[in-house]
Amino acid sequence: MFTPRPPMGAHLVVRSPEAHAHSTRVWLNGQEISKCLTAMSLTIGDGQVTHADLTIAVSHIDVDARTLAALTALVEARMPAPEEANGH
Repeated sequence: MFTPRPPMGAHLVVRSPEAHAHSTRVWLNGQEISKCLTAMSLTIGDGQVTHADLTIAVSHIDVDARTLAALTALVEARMPAPEEANGH
């Protein structure tokens, strides 16, 4: 049986009742992120938002050991080898 894949991306809601930045409130997948959002840029194509870059301020991040190891391996895999970095 075919199971449709859920749409990619997240649900972003932006409300600005007074039409200025200080009154703007933002929700990402139903969670308000207005207080920690420091910057937002939107890409619009075909009359709709197609991409959003959000910058948020964080006070701490909780990461389990398995996720940390996977992220570390991903970063290390993308780093050039020491001899490539020095041009040798």
